[in-house]
Amino acid sequence: MIKYKASKIKLLVGISKSQYNIYVCDICRSFGTVPVKAGLEVKMSDKEVNYLLHFYGSSIMHSEEFRQAMKQTHHNKTTVGDHSIKVARASIKICRVLNKFHIKTRMDDVVIGSLCHDLGILGRKHSFSNGRECLKEHPVRSLDVARRLIPDINYNTEKIIRCHMWPIAPFRVPTSRESIIVSIADKYAAIGDGIMRKTKAAELHIKSNAVISYGPH
Repeated sequence: MIKYKASKIKLLVGISKSQYNIYVCDICRSFGTVPVKAGLEVKMSDKEVNYLLHFYGSSIMHSEEFRQAMKQTHHNKTTVGDHSIKVARASIKICRVLNKFHIKTRMDDVVIGSLCHDLGILGRKHSFSNGRECLKEHPVRSLDVARRLIPDINYNTEKIIRCHMWPIAPFRVPTSRESIIVSIADKYAAIGDGIMRKTKAAELHIKSNAVISYGPH
């Protein structure tokens, strides 16, 4: 199990080293329990996570853009939609951990930013000449899509989307807790996507479609 020491994120989210260690692989895999060094367990049921996804992101998940995202392959085995929901779920759980330590986060910004962060990848073969251009430019295109879907989107959510490729793309640095949370969740979700077996990817896709279609269950 990979340990992510609190000292690594102390300056980012204001957590002292003595408070806890987060086990990143649990967050990455979107487990229901996030172990904490002090012995605290933060449990979230799938129903609770799905409720938050729908409460803040229903209009996005039911948009034509997200329907396309559920069809476009991403990270070889999953889809853009599957990955985005996975990032949102992991981000929600990170927010819950921080909340237990009285560190406030904007859950609505986190959910909206997570669900929209890769929508600029849609039509990748026709929109980008190569992978490097996609890596650099898709956050900007994702933000354009998000502004269409959420006309009153706030600056913090825009920052989440614009900076989610950090630190792979170091030229856009996240400056809020929410943008850092989604950026971290995105990288570890991507790692999980990369090592996921095809059968697990198929199960994830079915689960994602069920969440979109039927809501919390």
